[in-house]
Amino acid sequence: GSGDDYALGIAQTFEGGYVFVATSQSQDGDLIGKSSLYADCWVVKLDTFGVIEWQRSFGGSDSKTSETTGGSIAQTTDGGFIVAATTDATDGDVHSSHGGAGGWVIRLDAKGQIVWEHMLGDTSTSGFGCEEAHCIIQTRDNGFMVVGSGCILNVHGVQYWAVKLDSSGSIEWQKYYGGGGGDNAWSVVQTSDGGYVLAGDSGSDDGDVTGNHPQGGGLGIPSTDAWIVKID
Repeated sequence: GSGDDYALGIAQTFEGGYVFVATSQSQDGDLIGKSSLYADCWVVKLDTFGVIEWQRSFGGSDSKTSETTGGSIAQTTDGGFIVAATTDATDGDVHSSHGGAGGWVIRLDAKGQIVWEHMLGDTSTSGFGCEEAHCIIQTRDNGFMVVGSGCILNVHGVQYWAVKLDSSGSIEWQKYYGGGGGDNAWSVVQTSDGGYVLAGDSGSDDGDVTGNHPQGGGLGIPSTDAWIVKID
């Protein structure tokens, strides 16, 4: 459309086409049915030639405040799709809101209709959440792993955030990894032993993080490094 549109994740579908997830502020062009003036999570299904088969926008209905950003998409074993997004919306498509911004997981059928959706994150202080969902995969047990950035308020700064969900989207466990300097997980894969490897960036040199390379000039200030974490 004529607004700002950012594609952030793409996957090839079983039939050889593609599906991508984006953050979109447009209300025209290829976007049909979007009511919010602010950003929505936009999912687009393409055929093998890149022609749009269907497209859906997800987010809140409040045109003045609701912001929803798409982060990652994967096709599920039943032919549907799983989406990781971040939103502060409390209405519209977001029926599971806990009153603050947080990670948002959306399960779609093969036609892009919502099967279920869940908000994830910590809102223990004044209803405020700081979690962002950046990547999601389906796990071998037909559940899901979500990674991103998050914080336990009044305890840590922003850290790697990993959430294991069952097949219905209920939380099985969640963990935070990092230090006090700001850490963001952007990607995850499941390993052959059933564990996971998380990849992202870290500005910490404490807590779980060791060996940070300081900035030049001998100041000893931690810089932002790539940080790879293997978990069971």
